[in-house]
Amino acid sequence: MKRPVWVPEVAYLRALDRAAIQADLQAGITVAVFAVPQVMAYAMLAGVAPINGLYTIVIACLVGAIWGQSPFVNTGPSNSAALLCATALITVTGSWDPMVVVFHFAILVGVFRLMLGFARASKLLQFLSARVMLGFTAGVGTLIAFGQLHHLLGISIGKHRWFLLKLVDISALVPDANPSALVIGGTMVVLMIMLHRHSRRIPVALLGIVACSLVAEALHGWSAVPRVRDIAEVSNGLPVWAVPGWNGGLAWQLTPFAMAVAVIGLIEVATVARIFAEKQGVEVDDDREFFGQGLAQLVSAFFQGIPTSASFSRSALLEFAGVKTRLANLFFSLFLALALVLVARWFNVIPVAALAGLLLVMGIRLIKWREVRDTMRGSRSAGWVIAVTFFTTVFVHIEYGVFVGILLDRTLVWWAALHES
Repeated sequence: MKRPVWVPEVAYLRALDRAAIQADLQAGITVAVFAVPQVMAYAMLAGVAPINGLYTIVIACLVGAIWGQSPFVNTGPSNSAALLCATALITVTGSWDPMVVVFHFAILVGVFRLMLGFARASKLLQFLSARVMLGFTAGVGTLIAFGQLHHLLGISIGKHRWFLLKLVDISALVPDANPSALVIGGTMVVLMIMLHRHSRRIPVALLGIVACSLVAEALHGWSAVPRVRDIAEVSNGLPVWAVPGWNGGLAWQLTPFAMAVAVIGLIEVATVARIFAEKQGVEVDDDREFFGQGLAQLVSAFFQGIPTSASFSRSALLEFAGVKTRLANLFFSLFLALALVLVARWFNVIPVAALAGLLLVMGIRLIKWREVRDTMRGSRSAGWVIAVTFFTTVFVHIEYGVFVGILLDRTLVWWAALHES
């Protein structure tokens, strides 16, 4: 009989031995070192203080590891969830504190995911095709890569939601760019590109952040650049329980965005879990992962957490580092918690332009250029699905991108079947 999704699966603990524990410890610490700059950049992308990315991943990864099933799934801030959070912050009406909006948003996402987990909604994934995801990830990558150009250039712009209008604002202010910010952001981009082939062996992003911080100190006398402390001061300590007041009107405004994040996040976790399950020859329980993701999101919301999902890059690194069980993600959370207690103040000196450079590279790499090209060449209908999904994601509403793509894809499949019959 299948164990209920709300009951943690602990059978793996009985099979632990010294070699497995050692492998999980090494994998967890390795990925934690890589994750620090990434989740701080995602928090900045979401429109909140970089430290909230670390708060989120400590709690979400811990809960996700306990209630999830796959040892490869690393739960925490992700590109699409952060981008949708930023869109929600810009879109809501009223003078709301950003963290109050994020709290409502994260709670809604968690509730929707729990509902899908209880309903065993994994069968809905059959309606999602690879070509829809190609178009959506290309759109998300584009928005991430170019959405932080103002930080890369060291300029301030209005919080416009529409992508084209934001680019117009940035282009008009290019002559006012901060030369030091441009040098620092460019340094980050160059280092990420040059060292990419070594990214699974050494913490390239972390080394880039350290190098850019040193460059910022060297250029300080010439032209100062914004640091993390200018967004929000970071102090040593663990995330604390916080419950802002609940507002039904605000929750209603956020519901479409929360539903989109919930569904997209479940697609991501199912994709990540299945890819590595197939590589390792193990089974995966999508519904259990759905429930674990929902509970992780719900709990982290009470610790100043932002929307979460399964991270493909961190999960891939876990697999590469030799993860054996979910204990690796528990070690991961513990190591980051220690970092928050011991060295969190060091994060204050990180240049914002360096995090923007990191996001630029991550956004471009998110686009699967070769797969998009080959798929569009192989099928006219696939090309239309990719193009429409991309256009909707970038130029209309990111939260509608996947749904419009699925609708068009199923319509084309139905039309082809009708003509064949």
